Amino acid sequence: MKRLVFLLAFALLPSAAAHADGCPPSSCGVATIALPGADILPVRMNGSNGPLRGYELSTGRLRFMLPAGLLSADGRRFLSAKAGSVDTTLQRYDARTGRLDRVWSIHGRWWATGLSADGHWLALSRMQKGRVKTSTLGVVNTLTGDLARTIALQGNFESEAVSRDAQRLFLVHYLRRGYRVESLDVATRTLAVLRAKTDPAIMGGIAWSAVPSRDGRWLLTLYLSPTGDEAAVHTLDVVRNRAVCVDLPSRDFQSMTAYTLVPSPDGRSVYAANPQLGVVATVDLQKLRVTKTARFHEEAATTSLALLGIAAAALVAAVPAAGKEGVKATLTTHIPLDAKPGARLEVGWTLAYVERGRRQPFGANGVFVRLRSASGAGAETGLAPMGAYPTGEYAASVVVPKGGIGDVEIGLRSWTSGPTGTRRGDMLFPITNDPLPGVARIVSPAAGHSGPTTWTVVAVAGLLSTLAVLAIAFVRRRTRGEKSRVSALRVPR
Repeated sequence: MKRLVFLLAFALLPSAAAHADGCPPSSCGVATIALPGADILPVRMNGSNGPLRGYELSTGRLRFMLPAGLLSADGRRFLSAKAGSVDTTLQRYDARTGRLDRVWSIHGRWWATGLSADGHWLALSRMQKGRVKTSTLGVVNTLTGDLARTIALQGNFESEAVSRDAQRLFLVHYLRRGYRVESLDVATRTLAVLRAKTDPAIMGGIAWSAVPSRDGRWLLTLYLSPTGDEAAVHTLDVVRNRAVCVDLPSRDFQSMTAYTLVPSPDGRSVYAANPQLGVVATVDLQKLRVTKTARFHEEAATTSLALLGIAAAALVAAVPAAGKEGVKATLTTHIPLDAKPGARLEVGWTLAYVERGRRQPFGANGVFVRLRSASGAGAETGLAPMGAYPTGEYAASVVVPKGGIGDVEIGLRSWTSGPTGTRRGDMLFPITNDPLPGVARIVSPAAGHSGPTTWTVVAVAGLLSTLAVLAIAFVRRRTRGEKSRVSALRVPR
C-alpha cells in the first residue's frame, strides 16, 4: 500500500476556486493532502483556507494546529493573515513541523486569497463592505515581509493563484450572472480572459473542489454544471497562462460530487476517481483530454470501502466535519415589517460561529435572505452576489411578497439526497435579532432529510471518495486472480 499513500489526497487550493453556488467541501469541508515521503498528514478544517491540523501518518496522533490560512503546493509553507482594525498580521509557518518562522504586519485590512507554488509570494485582497465596484489586490514577499505590489481594478476580482515570479496573478472575475477566469500581467496591469474556444465565455456552476499539481504548475478544479448533469476538470496552467475545461464521465449531481482529483507525482496527469460512478478517468495534462477510462463495479467500491472503514474511522473521528452547525445570522439593517408588497428592501446581515470561545466569520456563496408572505402567498428571495466573504458580511436586495412580511429567513442554497433522488434542500440559520421571534427558524428541509448528518456526509465526501479509491486497489491486491481494469489506479512513484 506504500505506493498508494500518495492517493490519499483531497487537496483544495486556494479559496477562490471554492467559491460557487452553495458550500462545497472546498470552502466548508474537510480537506487533506499527503505528499509522497511525508510523515505528516495536513488536514484542513473549513476547506482550503481554513485551519490546518497536522497528524502523524504512522500513529494518527495530532502533532500541531495552525490557524486559518493557505498551504503552498509543495507542502512546505503555510501562510495566515488576520486583519485587525488598522493593520493585518501575517504569519509564516513550516507546514511540515508546525513551527512559526515569521510574524509581521502590513498596513490595511487584507485577507489571503492565493499563494505561489513555493509559498514565496502571497496574494491578498483588501476587505470591503457591500457591493464591490473596485478591487484592491496586494502581493507580499513572504521571505522579506514586504508588500511588493498593490493593484486597483474596476470590478469584483479575487486572486486564486500566483506565478512563481509573482509577475502574473490569476483571478476570478465575478460578474452579475457568473464569472470568468482571467490573468493579470502585474507589470503592465493588462488583463486577459483565459478560456479555450470551446469553453463558455462566462462560467457558471459550482467549483466543487480544487487541487494543485505537486510542482505548482497546474491548478485543477472540479466544476459541476449549473444544470447538475455535467462534470469537468478546469485546468489552469500558471506557467503557460492558459485554461481549458476537460469533460468527465457524468450522471446526476449527487454522484458527481463524489469525484476526487489526484495529480500524478510527475505532474503530467490528473486522475479523477468516482466510486459512485464506478470510474477512474485519466486526464493527460499535455493533451488536455481524457486518455484513459477505467471502470469497476460500484458495489465493489462500496464493499471495499467497508474494509478501510475501521482504519479511517479514527482519522474521521479526530477531524470533526466543518459543517454549518452553530452558524448564526445577525441582521445589520432594519427590516420594516409594515412595508408594502412590491417594495424593494436592501437587507444586510452577518454569519458567524463560535470556535473555542472566539467568534469566527462564515463565508460562502449561495447565501440568501427570504421573506415569507403573511397571507400564504409565494415567498420572495434575495441572493447575495457571488464573491468572497472573509468577514462574513452579506447584503442582498429583496422584494416584499404579496400579503406583506410574515417571516424572515436567512439561509444557504444546498441540496439533499434520498431514495427519491437529489433535490434542493436549503439550510436555514437562526437569527440572533429575529424581527419576528416565535416562528421556528431551524427547520429541516424536506421533512428532516437535511441536517447535521447530511452536512457531515458532504463535508467528508472527498475523504471517503479517496478511501474508496484506496479500497479498490487494496481489494485488487487481495484478489490477484481477478481480472480488473482498476490497475489504472496504480500510480508509479
